[in-house]
Amino acid sequence: MHRLRAGLVGALTASMVLAGLASASADELVTPRLEPGTLTTRAEAGADTASEGAGAARATGGGEATAATSAPALRTLDAACPAGRVPAAGFRDLAGSAFVREVDCLAWYGVTQGRTRTTFAPGDTVTRRQMAQFLYRLLDHNVVLPRWDGESPFPDVPATAAGAQEIAVLASPQVRSLFGTSVVAGGTDGRFRPNDRVTRAQMGSFLARVAQGVARVKGATLERGACRFTDDAAIAAAHRDNVHLLCELGVAAGRSGGRFDPGADVTRGQMAAFQMRLQDVVVDESLGVPPDLVVPLWVDNVDCVGHRADGTSRRAFCTIQAAVDHAAARHSDAYPVLQVVNNSTDEVSRFYDEDVVIPSGLHLAVVGDAEDETYGYTPMYGSFTVRGASTELDLAHLAIHTRNRDQAGPDGVGLDVPDGGAVGVHQSFVFNRGTAISLDRGAFLVMLQANAGDGVVGVHLADGDALLVDATLAFAQTGLELWPGSSLVSLGTHYERLDVGLSLGDTDVVVADGEFHEVAHAYVHDHTGGVDLRAVRDANRFDTPTRIGEHNGVRSLLPRR
Repeated sequence: MHRLRAGLVGALTASMVLAGLASASADELVTPRLEPGTLTTRAEAGADTASEGAGAARATGGGEATAATSAPALRTLDAACPAGRVPAAGFRDLAGSAFVREVDCLAWYGVTQGRTRTTFAPGDTVTRRQMAQFLYRLLDHNVVLPRWDGESPFPDVPATAAGAQEIAVLASPQVRSLFGTSVVAGGTDGRFRPNDRVTRAQMGSFLARVAQGVARVKGATLERGACRFTDDAAIAAAHRDNVHLLCELGVAAGRSGGRFDPGADVTRGQMAAFQMRLQDVVVDESLGVPPDLVVPLWVDNVDCVGHRADGTSRRAFCTIQAAVDHAAARHSDAYPVLQVVNNSTDEVSRFYDEDVVIPSGLHLAVVGDAEDETYGYTPMYGSFTVRGASTELDLAHLAIHTRNRDQAGPDGVGLDVPDGGAVGVHQSFVFNRGTAISLDRGAFLVMLQANAGDGVVGVHLADGDALLVDATLAFAQTGLELWPGSSLVSLGTHYERLDVGLSLGDTDVVVADGEFHEVAHAYVHDHTGGVDLRAVRDANRFDTPTRIGEHNGVRSLLPRR
């Protein structure tokens, strides 16, 4: 039985999207409600390495054995780690290990580089620092994560320490808003305790919150069942529901006698198995793809070869549309990632000048140049139109402008999703003299640290759902416009120089907070129900709502492939 209802499918590989962002993984919130003995502080043996942190003392303990009450079968890994497609990682210390396949697959996804090039140390225990690094890398393959600001929120994790970036990003308010849950947090004293060992109960919460985050970003919902363990009473309340969820997903089934053994340490081999089973859920539910289905295609409007292009860096396409057409013809069953670069120093030719149409059924990403010395993104004149309800598009590090600001009419759209579809706009700009972004017929939008506006409407939802995190809507008559049947979750949004911040029709649900600067009217609406907005404290700031968990706005939109 599937435990996820499928939604937005794109598996945007952040190693290709967030240039310069080191790989890492998610950690789990450890709350002060832990039962005595669940977490013990022990010093690690050895110094941290650049790849996965310090080595820890070896621990004994096997994998999952006897299923818990009403537990589904453990995942087989056939979706995430297809037979015959996963190369051997080359770790010589896996002989006799029960986790050879899992570790090989973990390396295939780029989650581990091993202790050394030839050793993995499957019996070593996992620390909180290592957990953050492992899970960040897994998330990095499936979603776009926020940028790191170079600071660490924890006094015991200096910004220069191994794992600092991974821990800081996963502890950020942006991730909390994006995932709808805290993925990483410190203790009551504000410390992260990076060298503490991870127990099985804590591991359950780490992985469950990662599952919840991926599902939310992809427009899916998690369904919880009745999976239980004979030692449920020993699982701390802070972790019990999360452990049950992993059981329902087939990620953890327990040990002999139907026990979960929540206080036992987690070894590196076991963690490889847990992570790959979770990834198997993601891939099986069409929320992600295996690494060999991520296909990079290069686009360069200066150094290109026209009709002889094949998408390699030496034979790049001259236009984005040419690369899209090639992807539709050759890679419709994969996940093409278009790397859009610009080697021109001329201010005019730097801009791509085209209106791009994404054909029905295609799932791809268009990624600009985050390392551009002048802009920090790839600029273009024109627009994107997404056709078809099953089409999915991720945009990152692009600046999409109206082609001719002086002549553009009010009806233009920078990013148009008229047929359903799903789009992600990450760390990009969409400016248009008409409407910057428009969604209709059940379309789904995720905006992360992105900007829209410069015309009549920033984001228009005729019949769609949107999740906005740390976005900016500026220089327009209306920032967000919602028509009947639409829903919105908007957290940390900045509204700047607008006549109206939010214009709400007979909207299903709105959960919103943000800051207002030079906005004539924070919001207007023509009905009294279905809206979760607090009064404006002053002319510049919304009061933050608290009923975030009660909204029903991010719906399951797309059929399974």
